Amino acid sequence: MKSLKQIKEELHDYIDGITDAKELMAIHENTLKELKSDSGKDKTRVNDSIPNSQKKILDKTINHESPAQMKRDKEMKRSIGRWFSDGGGNSC
Repeated sequence: MKSLKQIKEELHDYIDGITDAKELMAIHENTLKELKSDSGKDKTRVNDSIPNSQKKILDKTINHESPAQMKRDKEMKRSIGRWFSDGGGNSC
């Protein structure tokens, strides 16, 4: 299991690697929305447990190779989306 320091370092490295302002804003907004959605919790005290939805997001982020790989994956998804929206062609 990773230490709290390791997790923080990985998250900081990930955030520092983001160069796209829209992507950073989306992460910021989604994170705040997720934190605020836990309506029954006291936000003024430290809570050592992380909701499952946040664990999934963190695991996916932490286990990803690098910010550069995430950017390539995102570009690939956009490319595939454009290919489908353009009709796909008969390249198969």
